[in-house]
Amino acid sequence: MRKMRMSTSRDDDCSTRKAVILAAGAGSRMRRSSPEVLDHGNREAVRDGLKGMIRFHNRPFLDYAIQLLIDSGLDDLCLVVSEHRSMLNEYYEAMANAMTESRLCFAVQHEPLGTAHALLTAEEFTRGEPFVVVNCDNLYPAETLTALKSMKPPALTLFDREGLLRGNIPAERIADMSLVETDDRGCLTRIIEKPGREESATFEQVAPISMNSWHFGPEIFDACRAIPPHPVRNEFEIPSAAMQLVSDAGLCLMTTRFSLPVYDLTSARDIEPVEEVTDTMQITLPAISP
Repeated sequence: MRKMRMSTSRDDDCSTRKAVILAAGAGSRMRRSSPEVLDHGNREAVRDGLKGMIRFHNRPFLDYAIQLLIDSGLDDLCLVVSEHRSMLNEYYEAMANAMTESRLCFAVQHEPLGTAHALLTAEEFTRGEPFVVVNCDNLYPAETLTALKSMKPPALTLFDREGLLRGNIPAERIADMSLVETDDRGCLTRIIEKPGREESATFEQVAPISMNSWHFGPEIFDACRAIPPHPVRNEFEIPSAAMQLVSDAGLCLMTTRFSLPVYDLTSARDIEPVEEVTDTMQITLPAISP
């Protein structure tokens, strides 16, 4: 299994340093996990839908995700949380107070109305500056984060199917992920959200996959406010806002493509491979008592 590489030095360039981490999701699939694979503390995290608080080597999963961001030069961070996530909120409030070289602040999503709605809660944090957006339940390779933050926004990191299969994401889960089409310049032209098995089988061998790692400027917030809710899920979603930038604002949303694994924490079956890959990852964040 490929080990997740941690950067050994920080960038000193003038590229983006802000990142928004989406951590307000309900974690419904993890909640349905079989309890025998979880110790007592992790069962509590799963019960509350807090995937980021599942512990690996005595550290919450989200510590590893934050460390990767910081080591990639993204050291001004905003965690989007639900107002009901007390365990996560309390832990990372203590973390924020203990940090000395990086900054961690919070935005609260009061209703579970989708990722674009969650992103709007972080608008004040961004202060009109460019920023990266990532999920809280993914470990993105450091090189992809470094490349993404150095691109002119708006931008999106894409991943080949073969690369994802080298990690812990099975083929059947890829069928539920967003496939992406681009033009000859690499500009985004179409996002096929949750395509299903039939459409996925048509495109998945050649179409890259979005793992929801974006680089945006302030114009994304107007796009988030302009989009309607998804007709089925009734949520406001970042891919729809991104396509709003492309179609209405006429922007080239540039993509960059990698054939690397992203380690995902969606269900209990993901715990063992994440345990393995985090075994070699060095954490320099302050140690916070559970």
